[in-house]
Amino acid sequence: MLNCQHAFELLEKFAGHDNAAGIDYPKAGDFLDCLLTTPVARGGKKLSEPSVEKYLSYIRYAYEVACMPRFRKLETNPFEKVHFTATEQQSRQDGFSMAETALMIAEARKSDKPHVRIPVLIAAYSGAVRGEIVDSSSRDFEETEHGLVFHIRETNRAVGLKTDYRPRRFPLHSAIVEDVRQYLSTIPKGPLFPQLTPDSEGSVSHRAGRDLIEFIKGCGIDRKGEKFHCHRHTFKTALRRVLPRDEETRNYITGHATKGVAADYGRVPLATLREVMDMVDSDAMKWELV
Repeated sequence: MLNCQHAFELLEKFAGHDNAAGIDYPKAGDFLDCLLTTPVARGGKKLSEPSVEKYLSYIRYAYEVACMPRFRKLETNPFEKVHFTATEQQSRQDGFSMAETALMIAEARKSDKPHVRIPVLIAAYSGAVRGEIVDSSSRDFEETEHGLVFHIRETNRAVGLKTDYRPRRFPLHSAIVEDVRQYLSTIPKGPLFPQLTPDSEGSVSHRAGRDLIEFIKGCGIDRKGEKFHCHRHTFKTALRRVLPRDEETRNYITGHATKGVAADYGRVPLATLREVMDMVDSDAMKWELV
């Protein structure tokens, strides 16, 4: 969702107006050149080729919908023939081994930094990404008849979620429930990590990320790229082992799309999720590359 919004913000800034009908074919081609050559990404960097491909697809689809007979908001789609295919591919990351995961869980529980301890435990047992965890609120953890539920949603956070599929709720694994409950009892209602100072966008993800990287290195674990994100790959593998034929539930828990269907909180009952989460035990966690 956040990337899609950014794509249209860039188009509006490039065009100098917000009139969709004011973009013609030449202008659409010029916009592609702009995405490829101009430093418009966060931190003053150029977008990666996969990101350019993705941004262009968002805009092309929006114009396509606007041109449909039932809407007829626009007569032509200037992006219809403006395509770009990335030559570089975003690298896939290795998951953590079972020994590495066990070590991190043990060391995380010893950490005096809650923004290290809690994210490591939640990510290892749910596949949630760093921003989903550290930018959440204490209000996103709900006591229910099915246990302590983590509700990942747009509400209560300053920075939006990455896609429409990311909002979801699931019971925390029983192995970490008491760790999280104990921490929640020590903080007021509000940001999950009030000890961290947010950046200009209201996020603490980058601040927490530095300490999480140092923590992983301190455990003697070496990975390229976004090291903390490896938890997502490893948990996805574990889910596939316990739910080999239930792609919908796997995708719901990890916040992925299922055949183009956006997230629906009621799609998978909490009772079912409770059973599934605790099926993911040490036998399922034979952490391999997904």
